[in-house]
Amino acid sequence: RFIVNNSPDFIYMLDSNGVFTFVNDMSEGLLGYKRHEIVGRHFSFLIHPNNADIAHRFFSEQRTGERATRSTEIRLQTNRNSLQGQGLEELLVELNAMGVYAQNNAGHKEFVGTLGSARDITERKRTEERISYQAYHDLLTRLPNRLLFADRMTQALAHATRSNTRIAVIFIDLDFFKEINDSYGHIVGDRILQQVAGSIVKCVR
Repeated sequence: RFIVNNSPDFIYMLDSNGVFTFVNDMSEGLLGYKRHEIVGRHFSFLIHPNNADIAHRFFSEQRTGERATRSTEIRLQTNRNSLQGQGLEELLVELNAMGVYAQNNAGHKEFVGTLGSARDITERKRTEERISYQAYHDLLTRLPNRLLFADRMTQALAHATRSNTRIAVIFIDLDFFKEINDSYGHIVGDRILQQVAGSIVKCVR
């Protein structure tokens, strides 16, 4: 009980009708609801409408073993900002869930509910997005770098081949840029690159 209640994950148990029968202490810190506000309610009030169809199936998982829900990303609705009058907040979690079965009086396995855990991955996703952005963009100008250019060029050439069309590549040179760097220093040169990048962005998609 100590381990479950002090887990950084939201751990829950549903009955066969999808009603919460147990949640750990993390429910308040992660979702903004006290335990008594969740237990006895159907899980659907936590599911974000943007992924309602798929999330309902995973959150109330009935499968076990290899087919059970593992490391599946879904969105939940939390109550963390309600005290500030900001309404419900979206939370991205990684869900693991499995069906729980027990033998009935006839000796057959009977579905009795779902055991699941949800982990907040908001910060992890932000880090992944930041790393991905840095890999494909120049950090000074915020423009796509050579890797992203090569990827888009490959796509454009493939599309042109399939549709029997042509593409054009425009090369823009910045005159006297070396002289500017040598005369005024790299800080001024960087500012000019940023200004040029801003002008380009205003002219194209």
